[in-house]
Amino acid sequence: MNGDEEHREWINHFTSQVGSGPGLLREMANAFLIEVPELLDKLNVAFASQDAPLVKRYAHSLKSCLRYVSSGEEVEAAGRIEAAGNNADLSAVEYELKFVTQVAKNWIDKIKRFQEG
Repeated sequence: MNGDEEHREWINHFTSQVGSGPGLLREMANAFLIEVPELLDKLNVAFASQDAPLVKRYAHSLKSCLRYVSSGEEVEAAGRIEAAGNNADLSAVEYELKFVTQVAKNWIDKIKRFQEG
């Protein structure tokens, strides 16, 4: 798979969400690379502390970031983590958190490759 093919699907999804103005894609990719690692760290710390309100907040923000590049399972999983935080019941979301963390890291790597290409 060449670089264009690797990125075509998520770029098409992104532009369907926010448009394709000059420089917008690179700007948003930069923002993603800043925001998502920070949100992952904060979300995992909040989960380890069992701080449901913070889990809700960070999961919501992460879900919003992921929506720019995907409409897949990772967005739904982030929504389930957010709901668990809202319900103050984090007992069933450890798997979801591991899944979202890994997939978000994969997105970070993919977007870095796009930025380098």
